[in-house]
Amino acid sequence: MNINLTYKYNHTPPTYSHLPHQPTALLLIGRRGWTAIMYAAAKGHLETVIALGKSGANVNAVNTQGRSALMYAAANGIFMTQLYLF
Repeated sequence: MNINLTYKYNHTPPTYSHLPHQPTALLLIGRRGWTAIMYAAAKGHLETVIALGKSGANVNAVNTQGRSALMYAAANGIFMTQLYLF
C-alpha cells in the first residue's frame, strides 16, 4: 500500500493489525523523511497514531524538515492527537 497516496487523497487510513507480525513496516520512511505516524498525525487519524505508537513506531522521529508527528498534529489543530503524542 502506498501510504503517501492514502493520506494525500484523504482515503481511509490503512489498518495496522499486521504490525506485530511485520515490525519492519514501522521503519518505512516516505518522501522527505515522513513516517506513517507523521502522516496519520497530520491528518488526525488518532486510532492509527495509537496503533503505530503501541507497535513501537518512533513518535519522536523527525523528517528532513526537522518536524515530528507532534508538530504536524499541532500545526493542524488536532488536539487529541497532540495529547497522545506529548
